[in-house]
Amino acid sequence: MKKDYKKYIYLSLSLFILWFVIHYWHGFTVIINLFLAAIEPIIIGGIIAYIVNIPMTFYERHFPKTNNNLFNKSKRFICMLAAAISFIVIVVLLCIIVIPELISALSILAKGIPQVIDFITHNETIVGSIPKETLAQIQAIDEQQLIDGLVSLFLSGAGDITQSLINFLSSAVSTISTFLIAIIFSIYLLTSKETLLRQIQRFMHVYLKPQIKSKINIIFTALNDSFHKFIVGQVIEAVIIGVLCMVGMFILNFPYATMIGILIGFTALIPVAGAYIGAAVGAIMIMTVSPSSVIPFLIYIVVLQQFEGNIIYPRVVGTSLSLPGIWVLAAVTIGGSVCGILGMFIAVPLTSAIYNLIKIDMKAKETNLR
Repeated sequence: MKKDYKKYIYLSLSLFILWFVIHYWHGFTVIINLFLAAIEPIIIGGIIAYIVNIPMTFYERHFPKTNNNLFNKSKRFICMLAAAISFIVIVVLLCIIVIPELISALSILAKGIPQVIDFITHNETIVGSIPKETLAQIQAIDEQQLIDGLVSLFLSGAGDITQSLINFLSSAVSTISTFLIAIIFSIYLLTSKETLLRQIQRFMHVYLKPQIKSKINIIFTALNDSFHKFIVGQVIEAVIIGVLCMVGMFILNFPYATMIGILIGFTALIPVAGAYIGAAVGAIMIMTVSPSSVIPFLIYIVVLQQFEGNIIYPRVVGTSLSLPGIWVLAAVTIGGSVCGILGMFIAVPLTSAIYNLIKIDMKAKETNLR
């Protein structure tokens, strides 16, 4: 009787909270947004710490053992610094290699609009597939007027220059301060992660029932395992496809081989659709210097993507996550629709963790049913 009484109290309280949230939804969302804005540096810092912890742990495992106590005590700091430097070096190298060639390609693209229009209007295959009205409109384009129109559109959309500059500076200061706080918080997390984990375990041991504590540990272990394997596997897979793309483009004598290989390797970090995004940008760049190479390039990328999707990805990422391909595609589609590119990154390991947790729970229930 007492248990039933408690159930009615919990049910009534839950219904009241639900009514309150629905009735005051606007104010509720304002409070949530304020809270998320306040903890944004902590969230970003946690993400940075989690990612940096992967190479830092690798460096710690291979850290030389000596009898020097000072050197051994500096192990965490040295490995954390090495992991941060690794990321910085990679980003700087990408910028040095990609940005100059990207600027060059955009410059060529701006100057090459007449050649592209001429190629479209004089290619029999393309002309045959374009309606006459559309073709007439393309032929009537004034290239200089088009460029002037785009510049005018950009300037008119920019609004008042002074106000735009103030808004930009304000946003930049806010972003920099958020990022600095996030960096500081991530350093604290990395230097004291063992202590923090012990405190969390102690808190759960004191305030939670053993069954609930066990379930929380299982959930977080599955999440950590899935995200760790996904990040490592995705990086390895991206490096492989980037190198293969670059080597193949050099062999086939395509332009921008180095930059497009790096670009496709970088966009391949996005599950399933990433390489195609890089291929689209690469095709536009190749069109600026060699329009006849665009179709062979796209065919090569499709073949490479099929090889990557059927052989490399299942072995490097799919096997480690134990997630069937149909669920990978579903996770990428839904995650991308909800949160864009960030959703694509998060959805696959999150789906993998849920999938594995359901498998564990189903096995346990099936065992109890026997």
